[in-house]
Amino acid sequence: MPTIYAMDTFFYTSLGSYDLSARCQMLSELGYDGTYLTVWSPQAERDIAQLATIPANHKLAVHGVYFMLNIADEAAMQHTLALIAQVPVATTIELAVYVGQPNQHQQDAQFDELLINYLPQLCQIADQHNHQLALYPHVQFWLETTADAVRICAKYPHPRLGIAFTAYHWYASGQRDLVPTLQMASPWLKTANICGSRMLPPGHALPASIELIESGELDLFVVLCQLKNIGYHGPIGLQGYGIGGDVYHNLRTSIQTFRDLNHRVALRSHWANLRLRDE
Repeated sequence: MPTIYAMDTFFYTSLGSYDLSARCQMLSELGYDGTYLTVWSPQAERDIAQLATIPANHKLAVHGVYFMLNIADEAAMQHTLALIAQVPVATTIELAVYVGQPNQHQQDAQFDELLINYLPQLCQIADQHNHQLALYPHVQFWLETTADAVRICAKYPHPRLGIAFTAYHWYASGQRDLVPTLQMASPWLKTANICGSRMLPPGHALPASIELIESGELDLFVVLCQLKNIGYHGPIGLQGYGIGGDVYHNLRTSIQTFRDLNHRVALRSHWANLRLRDE
């Protein structure tokens, strides 16, 4: 079975958030291979230093650390660069990039140079600490699609720089061209994550839901088969943003479902050669 980790977004509920030690205890007990840190708060910034203890204390790998980059704000960028330099274990640094604020300038290539100007610093940090860098397409952000990430990687080729395939953000941005998208990303693909999802009616903050992998209308069997078909054998993350509820139960059912999915992918991946809906 592929290496599996749970993104820490699972651990934020309507009553509060679990601390890093509790998260790791749950994941280790349930048989996950790794953990993940989303750096989006002062507490998460303080948790960066604790990542050094996780492999020994919990027998988990740190499969990713996620940062949001506002490339139009020099002070914010320098703060984020300093945080990335503090990550104490070799991992994949995932970078969701926006300009000014979310919902501005989506997919606008005229801002490419703003990001490219910071890539030498980011790649130098990655070289020094043995990190990989993965541009993280994010719905409603400037770097919104896999095509945006490919455009940047083509303009600034560096062995440390690549792309994350985020099944949710691909689906939520209205894309259905799974095979061409993965083939386009494959030379740079560093990591991938999945969740259940269904499109939502207008008026919601996000265009699609984030659900457990056993739910939703997105066919994750096909997604995993097509990742296999392009030769991706890296870790798979499970996205849990906004799900809440009984976190341990959700993680337990998710790893069970993931194991079932991968059993079918290993034996029956030819089933995933779908006819398109208009054929």
